[in-house]
Amino acid sequence: MLAVLEDAIFCLQNFPAARDLRQKTIFRNAKNWLLSDRIDWPFSYRNVCDVLGIDANYLRQGLVRWQDTCSAEIKRGGTAFMPAKAKQSTLSKFPCRSIAAE
Repeated sequence: MLAVLEDAIFCLQNFPAARDLRQKTIFRNAKNWLLSDRIDWPFSYRNVCDVLGIDANYLRQGLVRWQDTCSAEIKRGGTAFMPAKAKQSTLSKFPCRSIAAE
């Protein structure tokens, strides 16, 4: 379940400025999963957070705030949140990515 959550966060972080259809779809699916309040599926966002002992609303709010900042940066023409292949410097990451990866 941690891998599912980590993957969704990774997709949100790496594809906010996606230009191809595949990456746009991955980003949209991750965002829809995060925003869903379904509990009838074992791997729904709320169930994953419950099993992992994570406050689903708190994490969701943080990711939405991060996404809003990212969108604003992209609209200004910045590249801080673009995938590594689209720019040469490192990505700006949401803090929980490094925790989950360790």
